[in-house]
Amino acid sequence: MPHKYRTKYLKQQRRRKLKNKMIFFLILVCFGGLAYLLLFSDIFQIKKIEVLGANRVPEILVYNKAKDIVESESFLSINNNLLFANINLKQIMTLADIDKINISKNYFSRTLRIRVFEKEPIAKIVIEKQGIGLLLLETKASEKVWYLSEDGKVFQSDLLAKTILPKIYFINFPEKTQVVWDDFKILSFKNLMNHLKEEIRFEERSLDFSYSFNRPSAITYHFDEKFDIFLTLNKDIVEAYKTAHTFANKEVENKTAIFKYIDARYYPEKLYYK
Repeated sequence: MPHKYRTKYLKQQRRRKLKNKMIFFLILVCFGGLAYLLLFSDIFQIKKIEVLGANRVPEILVYNKAKDIVESESFLSINNNLLFANINLKQIMTLADIDKINISKNYFSRTLRIRVFEKEPIAKIVIEKQGIGLLLLETKASEKVWYLSEDGKVFQSDLLAKTILPKIYFINFPEKTQVVWDDFKILSFKNLMNHLKEEIRFEERSLDFSYSFNRPSAITYHFDEKFDIFLTLNKDIVEAYKTAHTFANKEVENKTAIFKYIDARYYPEKLYYK
């Protein structure tokens, strides 16, 4: 290769390398600026916290929990950054009455919004073991009580003392069990409760039930001091109860004593009583 062409080629190579270095440097500067903007500047720092949907759970309790998390020390202060805020805020769900939370962000006002979804109780729970009642419902007002939620889980709360709910005695309750009823049993029980609330004045009368984990499909309704009604948690539970109730009224009218129970678990095939 002639000398003048070789010199021109080397100059082009040097220009190309210099150009590549400049591009790399500009990319590095851009990434550095972006990292600073995201992590160290206050443009994404949380300025305001809003709590929505809290009814039973005190709003200030959720707010303080979120505030403690946001203001806590963390790597590169990501807890106080809108972009990463939802990572650790799930800790709010450790509050017993909260089922889940949704987090939304307003980057313009630098506002973090926390929408709370509370657990919906369908019954108070008394846990019994080997016939000895652990009367968790009769504890001091400041202590937490057990409840059954709509998703079939048991949870403790000290915020439901004034809520009128049916009472279920859980017999042979397995330890470390969180989900006790599936959706089908929950639906069956709620259907029965809806019927009973229409039939009687729930505010003036306690509705007491017993449920044994040794007989997982059956539930006992303590109708009154005279007798119980045995029912099965299935789609026919309301009709089974109506049949047993009608039978009981007929026996009362005929002055036939029913001393212990009516067994409607095998409805519609059979009805037993004693």
